[in-house]
Amino acid sequence: MATRLAAIGGLELAQLEAARQLRERGHRIQLLYTEDGDLSERWQRTVDQRIRVRGYALFRGAPVRSAAAVAGVVAGIRRLGPDAVYVHHQHHAPSAALAGRPVVCHLHLPPAPKRSLQDELALRRCRRLIAVSRFTASQWSETLGIPLERFAVVANGVDATRFSPADMATRERVRAELGLPVDRFLVVFAGRVDPDKGLDRALETIGRLGGTEYHLAIAGEANPGSFHGDAAAARAYAEGLRTRYADAAVTWLGRLPDTSALLAAGDVVILPSRFPDPLPLIVLETLASGTPIVASAVGGIPEMLTGSLAANLVASGDPEEFAERLRALRTWRTDHPELGLAGREHVERSYSWDRMGDQVARVIEEAAAGDARA
Repeated sequence: MATRLAAIGGLELAQLEAARQLRERGHRIQLLYTEDGDLSERWQRTVDQRIRVRGYALFRGAPVRSAAAVAGVVAGIRRLGPDAVYVHHQHHAPSAALAGRPVVCHLHLPPAPKRSLQDELALRRCRRLIAVSRFTASQWSETLGIPLERFAVVANGVDATRFSPADMATRERVRAELGLPVDRFLVVFAGRVDPDKGLDRALETIGRLGGTEYHLAIAGEANPGSFHGDAAAARAYAEGLRTRYADAAVTWLGRLPDTSALLAAGDVVILPSRFPDPLPLIVLETLASGTPIVASAVGGIPEMLTGSLAANLVASGDPEEFAERLRALRTWRTDHPELGLAGREHVERSYSWDRMGDQVARVIEEAAAGDARA
């Protein structure tokens, strides 16, 4: 079950890859979704059948319409008769739970600040629960009041063939093509332009470093979903940052359909998240690209940056501490080239898509066989 088939963030990409992994392991997949998007063609190649629905949960503002949508989903699931229903968002759980089939919910996000009784009741009825990190499992365990043992922790993976290191000539070519300086230490921010992802912190950080040696490249756009669906507010936030930091050493690239070349061309990636990021894919994509990442020590990020990689965690979130870490990495390519290799090996060892696929398939097959792990 999915909503819009678009590459909005890591959740949507992870959901598509999970489906592909399940198909490779012999599972037949019938997809319920609400809207088409830029991933529709890839979904079409992955699933056996696509069925468009109108929604998955009840809404007070539209009780009749939302109830009809839920009833349609329940009827559709019963007609299809799947061995298990696999959902990736707590808002999908209510209609899935009413259909009478084993439900596995893969939780990529933290509990919402405003609790939803229908979501929580539905999640408690799920046969199995998956969380992308131990941190996220603990959050949901506390919210739902159910034992942590009910959760399987399955981290997302990354395509290590698509995200891979680049040599100097390739890095310089990519920078030139994107209009980025080739003679500066290039710091990359790739993600949503919103307060949660902390882009303002990245801009503050680059301001403290000065513009003669360091440059910030920003790949991303404002997401209305981060502003309660208000597209005007999202645009205003992004424009406000552009105005406030007009003199900073920064290039705004907008949304790139593929960030793999940029991540490999950068000297370091910065992720100054404010919110408890459960398991941001940008961390894995960066490490697979042979590039260090300096990130906030929040959510599931400390579970990802372990061992020697933990040196680049910033506990305070203070831009000056981020700046200190970037200064320390200024000459890593010549003085400590093993940093890139260490990140790459970490991803290959612990975050492959194959590993994720095996774990998800096992949980779904156990749920279909009646294992609730209560």
